[in-house]
Amino acid sequence: MYHHRSYKIIKFSLLFLMVFTILFVGLNILLVPNEILLIHNGISQESFFKPGFLKMKLNENSIIKILESDDHSKSVFNVGNTSIEPTSTGETEIRFDLFGILPVKTTNVRVLDNREVLVSGNSIGVHLNIGGVLILAVSTVNDTEGKNVSLFPEESIIKGDIIRKINNIDVKSVEDLKKIVKDSSGNEISIIAQRGDQLVTSKVTPVLSKEDQEYKLGLWVRDASAGIGTLTFYDSQTNWYGALGHGISDTDTGLIMPVGVGNIYYSNIMGIRKGVPGTPGEFKGVFNMQKGIGNIKINNEFGIYGVIDSKKLDLNQYQALKIGSKNKIKPGKAYILCQGEDNSVGKYEIEINKVSKNITSGSKGMVITITDPRLLEKTGGIIQGMSGSPIIQNDMLIGAVTHVFVNDPKKGYGIFIECMLNEIEKYNLNHPNKQTALLHKAG
Repeated sequence: MYHHRSYKIIKFSLLFLMVFTILFVGLNILLVPNEILLIHNGISQESFFKPGFLKMKLNENSIIKILESDDHSKSVFNVGNTSIEPTSTGETEIRFDLFGILPVKTTNVRVLDNREVLVSGNSIGVHLNIGGVLILAVSTVNDTEGKNVSLFPEESIIKGDIIRKINNIDVKSVEDLKKIVKDSSGNEISIIAQRGDQLVTSKVTPVLSKEDQEYKLGLWVRDASAGIGTLTFYDSQTNWYGALGHGISDTDTGLIMPVGVGNIYYSNIMGIRKGVPGTPGEFKGVFNMQKGIGNIKINNEFGIYGVIDSKKLDLNQYQALKIGSKNKIKPGKAYILCQGEDNSVGKYEIEINKVSKNITSGSKGMVITITDPRLLEKTGGIIQGMSGSPIIQNDMLIGAVTHVFVNDPKKGYGIFIECMLNEIEKYNLNHPNKQTALLHKAG
């Protein structure tokens, strides 16, 4: 009996030790970054924790080097923090092998060029058509007998879906949708909608509404979004720009709106609603949709990006600055550029409170505070329309304003500039045949 009990204790202890070891190893592997962004010739380094049981291996012709490796070898078995820095631009991978034998993780590394970009701060109007019809809500239709009829009871169409086709006819606007439903005369129609990365098909019979004697589906819809933001930078070598630092989301669904056709325009600030705790302020601006300066090719959580027609820019308004990587950012004084009511771009002091250098992507890499009394008097802090305002420190462009703290409008977040540049790099890598056409169109 005693031996049997001892055996069970030993067995349980071994099982516990094995589970603990697996969890410990797994958690340490998770600490190794999935992606690393670096800037060449910008004294850009990346340091991260590498557990001792992982051997780090570089490609033979790698564009980075391991600083802890004295003999410049392509692998290292060190314990603790590991630092790498770039030797040239491009893309490469780091492989991590468990005990130097079993590959368990691969980290993608992209090294960006440290050329100058033109820093803006100008207010822009943004108009984005999603190239379909976004479902905001699904409701009922009051038919000619006064009954509330639900046409999509099994959620074949749901909030957030984007209608792309009806009866194989492209639906690009709310007007397209209304016309097709009206012309159906109450006959069954086939709807193709996009739901995330999938297409869903449903069939439905429009109902004649008692209210206006028109055929309806009981859908609340939208096909476009418009607003005011700030242009962060323009790259005169490629004609690409970056703006906002966060995506354009639908106000009702909260979803990032896909890009169908989008353009940006110069805008004029007509007024300012000052921000107070609990209520964000905003720039009130207008823009002429007949005078576009560029298109929108990317809309995601990191901002909007596209190609600008350089002939429509007054390049004397812009300041050429080098890129400053997140490793160069220090808590302390910096400044932002943004357009005011007099429609000139002003320079305003801020304080960088926190730098989250472990963030390789995302729009919340920095916490900042507006300290300039002139801007605080005008706006109360960060307000809507200021997103994309360039953040500059030590004469380098380091990022852009993205979000406000609703309960403390003097404070907000900023995105690292390399995260914005990375979105353009990724797009052009995935669309290699489009770059020439885009530049030709812009120039």
